[in-house]
Amino acid sequence: MGGEGTSQTGQVVRRCIDVIWADVSCEVSDEDSEMVAEVFRMAGGAGGVAFTGPSLITDSMAGAESSEAALYPEGACFGGPTRVIAYFPVDDLLERRIGTIKRGGLEEMWALKGGCLPCPTIMLRQVENSNWAAAWKSHYKVEHVGDRIVVVPSWVDYSPPREGRW
Repeated sequence: MGGEGTSQTGQVVRRCIDVIWADVSCEVSDEDSEMVAEVFRMAGGAGGVAFTGPSLITDSMAGAESSEAALYPEGACFGGPTRVIAYFPVDDLLERRIGTIKRGGLEEMWALKGGCLPCPTIMLRQVENSNWAAAWKSHYKVEHVGDRIVVVPSWVDYSPPREGRW
């Protein structure tokens, strides 16, 4: 249950379950999203970078089956910015990381782009502490493929029915 352990290289490693996380994000064009993600990564200590936004929905629609496509009405407008999110531990280095993102990263990169648009605004919020390592499993269920094939996640107890189809 303790908050720290030691890796094979001798570095102190925090266990994710004991860490409070900060969601550091900004909204930019789809074209600038990878650049901003790299700025977040270069700040050091990010527990991950995620993207949300309309272009991801549009890409998802292109490969969707008919039942999934119903979630996205035809003709729906999905224009708008992409939100780039990095997760940093809330610790004594957080303020310095955000300063690095603003001054050493985003402002510098925006100046290199010509500075015609304002630098994106950094948004910060604390994330509810949860066991992320296990939470993703709730999205995967037993899948029946055809009449004789069943895909079962390794953490799910499953017994096929004795007779007939499931």
